[in-house]
Amino acid sequence: MQNVINAYTLTFVIATIFTLALYLVYIFKRKEGLNLIPVVISIATVFLLYRLISVAGSASYYDVLALDICIAIIATILAIFYISKPYIFIGLTILLLFAFVIFVGSYPGNSTFAGMFAIGTIYGLIYREFVINPKKDKKPVKNKSKEINRDLIQIFLGIVLVAVIYFLPHPGAIDIIFALIILSYACNNLLANLKLSPLYRKAVDLERKNVTYGLGATYLAASTALIMGFTHSTNMLLFGIVALFFADSIATIVGVSLRRAAELPYNRFKTIIGSFAFFVVAAIAGFYLLGYYGILFALILAFVESLNLSIDDNIRTGIVVVILGAVIGL
Repeated sequence: MQNVINAYTLTFVIATIFTLALYLVYIFKRKEGLNLIPVVISIATVFLLYRLISVAGSASYYDVLALDICIAIIATILAIFYISKPYIFIGLTILLLFAFVIFVGSYPGNSTFAGMFAIGTIYGLIYREFVINPKKDKKPVKNKSKEINRDLIQIFLGIVLVAVIYFLPHPGAIDIIFALIILSYACNNLLANLKLSPLYRKAVDLERKNVTYGLGATYLAASTALIMGFTHSTNMLLFGIVALFFADSIATIVGVSLRRAAELPYNRFKTIIGSFAFFVVAAIAGFYLLGYYGILFALILAFVESLNLSIDDNIRTGIVVVILGAVIGL
């Protein structure tokens, strides 16, 4: 373990400290000191992960630790400012891309940067939605055509991700997918602030009522990054993508398409046939990619996805995939 922090990392650390100082001034000036909570939790989570599973591997321990902490901090602040402060958001995105370039250049093959981005994004978005911008109606009414169109787009994105992983070697595929996530994240934020544009009107027409624009897509991206950062097997990564982009989408399409589909006894917002469709799709892919473990994992994910919880099902799926991968060493 080398006690070294290179010049590029040190530059990013200084920039992050400066950014965090500005953020502190901003929130305390507005008497919103509690907005520091998700940042602190993100930092604590990174430290805990390093203590528990030593995610740094063979790279310079303190250098990677410093990068990961700073990435989590920037990602958390980014999420808190999501679609509310577009210019700040873009500035922070540039800083995050700077860290991404440092990470990829210094430690090719190490994908923990994606996981740290996911941690910060998830904490920031959850805090933003439940504390800063709480909504009284957490159960949106589903519109059949909107649901199907949105899920068809999700399936198309899944095909793109699978193609990238299939045609490119593992480290390069991770880097490209992460770059696409950041690009989509930034574009989604800008689009939300161009409400007069025809593209925005088409995009917002796909959203459910009483839901923050683009929030579901951002959770999906964060969950994908979480799996990329904390699974070490291409097959496990592909299984996670199938669960997030294909099984979940097909479950929704089947559930909303069938008239009078029986509801789950413990969740009236989900159907029995929809959960079964999720299991079938995930199990087929799981068996091909992971053997009999894949069928068991598909059953677990179908149950987790079917629960009526406040936390977005995409986030639940990503977390469970990472845990299941860790259990079997993938």
